[in-house]
Amino acid sequence: MAEHNLEIANSIELNVEKFRAEGREHPLIDRRTARNILMSLFRDGFERYVLSRGLVPYELSGGSKYHWFKKDLLEDDKVFFVNAAGEKNWRQMVGFKSLMAKEGECRIRNWHFGISAKTHLWPFTGLAVRAHVAFTENGVLYDSKARQHSARRNQCKNWYNDDWLGRILAAMSFLAEGKDEFTVPLSAKESLAARRLPVMFESPVSFKVVEELPALEDEAHPEEEADEDDEAADSGGEE
Repeated sequence: MAEHNLEIANSIELNVEKFRAEGREHPLIDRRTARNILMSLFRDGFERYVLSRGLVPYELSGGSKYHWFKKDLLEDDKVFFVNAAGEKNWRQMVGFKSLMAKEGECRIRNWHFGISAKTHLWPFTGLAVRAHVAFTENGVLYDSKARQHSARRNQCKNWYNDDWLGRILAAMSFLAEGKDEFTVPLSAKESLAARRLPVMFESPVSFKVVEELPALEDEAHPEEEADEDDEAADSGGEE
């Protein structure tokens, strides 16, 4: 704060649950504003924590962010973890695809798994973790959001629920450093505890499993057509 010529003149201690439910009378902070303050505080703390663990930010439209695994942050770009059933597992967090251009030149496109977290304060306080994928070539991030979107549709078309869930669990296990939960600092004295595994529940409804799925056709983005006509090889995407 000193760099902005600001200082804390006064501070008060609040009960988080009461502040969330009622806000505050003096100074006047209505309940909606109180919840927004808490959500912003938790989100900011989570983003600072994942930055401290080496993940790289990517800004989405609207100013929101996700953070992705850069190459060689992990040994062999893999995370080993124990899933909710107590089974040992692993997931690749960075992989590549070889792309053949019209001129015959072979390029390597890397994909990088990433996550974001949205705070929910009802019916309980928690973080909803969402999966993302970023793309680079020669270590340089695609700066075009249209190109990122096109590459994501191409790379991830055969990733199914177990692929996405497995990588989310792997990412959270990495943040927890193998423990059941990790601590996100919110201030010099206060912190937020986040669990490695999600809240579990049993659904009263299910769905019919389709044994064979029809082949998916590529939907080439105009920006990509001149560069990525043929795909020579894929590695690091499927376990």
